Amino acid sequence: MTAPKGITHGMAIEQAPLGEPLGRSWILLRGLIPVDYDDLCLAERGPGLRFLEISELGSARRWQHERRVVPAGSDECEIADRVELDLRAPLRVAGGARIAARILRAIFTHRHRRLLEQWGPPSDG
Repeated sequence: MTAPKGITHGMAIEQAPLGEPLGRSWILLRGLIPVDYDDLCLAERGPGLRFLEISELGSARRWQHERRVVPAGSDECEIADRVELDLRAPLRVAGGARIAARILRAIFTHRHRRLLEQWGPPSDG
């Protein structure tokens, strides 16, 4: 997934404006081939490490993504993502929602793996 113009690498979520379009982010297959876009808009943030994004995708009239990061012990945390989407008419065919759910599961499994790579497993000691 690309970052919209104006969003810099490492930008803190606290720096992003609320309720304003942040720009278009492209969803890339294998990091190369654009398959969808997300017109990012941050609706809420906080408390703590929480955000709510309500956006429009090429494939969905409405995409709502809430992420919560909550402490789970002294050196650990738990990430919880909740996603709701309203697919566009061509994708609302028999099985379309099931296919979308499988794709989302794969995307978030990948994202969570990347977060673990970036922040690392808890240290022993």
